[in-house]
Amino acid sequence: MTAAFKRADPTAAPVLLIVEDHSLVRESLLDLLGQHFAPITLWEADSLAQALDRVSVAVPEVILLDLNLHDASGLMALGRMRDRCPTSAIVVLSGTADQSLAPLVLAMGADACIFKTGRRQVLLEVLAPLLRDGDASHRARRSLQGERRSLTPQQLTVLDLLLAGRSNKEIARHTGLAQGTVRNYVSALLGIFGVDTRSQLLALFGS
Repeated sequence: MTAAFKRADPTAAPVLLIVEDHSLVRESLLDLLGQHFAPITLWEADSLAQALDRVSVAVPEVILLDLNLHDASGLMALGRMRDRCPTSAIVVLSGTADQSLAPLVLAMGADACIFKTGRRQVLLEVLAPLLRDGDASHRARRSLQGERRSLTPQQLTVLDLLLAGRSNKEIARHTGLAQGTVRNYVSALLGIFGVDTRSQLLALFGS
């Protein structure tokens, strides 16, 4: 596992780099995140080239990366940023609604995939633990596929039902488990994947 990035001064504000080539979207994100996560240091870049220049100086805790930049098509930007910033958490922003994209970007090293058609609350819930002291290092370099392989068959069943949007009651009915047992399974899964809420877990898997 790659060593987690640690700020030289743990009391300093976390650094988040927004890589987005649409000015209106980028400025909206700067306003939203600056208001919601203060204190925070926000960097911005309107291209892959500018982003790579930014991270050559210092490595941010979190990178919010538009998947399709004018100087980097498809998944190239993700690959380049992951190579350059192996210890940063990378949250991909996708303008497409194609849900099949999420497993691909996660396999390439992204920590979450957020669709621009979704609600901003999902983005905030995904970023919160990544920006909180200690949690970025806990989650940033987890391998989702590796974690899945470590689950028991029953945990996998509960996870798949959870990702399908089923309630605890529905999961209990499907698996034959008591609702209290289901709650324990859900709590354990949140801990395994380093998230606090169902919404964060869904976003982590691009659901």
